[in-house]
Amino acid sequence: MKVHVFQSGAGVYGFTQDREGANLPQQAKPWSHFKETVLRAGIIGVNPEEAIAQIQSKGYYITKAGVQFREVQA
Repeated sequence: MKVHVFQSGAGVYGFTQDREGANLPQQAKPWSHFKETVLRAGIIGVNPEEAIAQIQSKGYYITKAGVQFREVQA
């Protein structure tokens, strides 16, 4: 699943398919676009199955800082 990753000043990351991040929780604003990535095992420091399930049910997935992004050669 391709997602847009946003970061808030509070050390929180939001994952959503909405490229504007308009559906992310207001209480963690301001959100700034961080990157676009594909959720899959081994790519980022979150459980992709959990993130995808929450995006499908709520429209977004929120996690605290500590996410590590690794670039993968295609």
